[in-house]
Amino acid sequence: MSFGPNSYVERLAGVLYHGLCGAGVLGLLLLAGTALFGAPRDATDPPAGSLSGLILYTDHGTGCQYVGKSGALTPRMQADGKQAGCRS
Repeated sequence: MSFGPNSYVERLAGVLYHGLCGAGVLGLLLLAGTALFGAPRDATDPPAGSLSGLILYTDHGTGCQYVGKSGALTPRMQADGKQAGCRS
């Protein structure tokens, strides 16, 4: 097996290096976009100010919605006391 300039190991190292560099550039672009345009808001966030930190989940079988944070999950309730999103 040859370990010259075109060896398999060197070509693999080059591919990995360029792949990691590309991933780094993409990550920086995503961070810049978030900094310029703000993080995306969802229905759990207030209209202005900081994000709620909650994640909105939908049960696609029933349509019922839940909110979660740090591993805890609770039904999302409407003003009338019914669970949000549930199909009748």
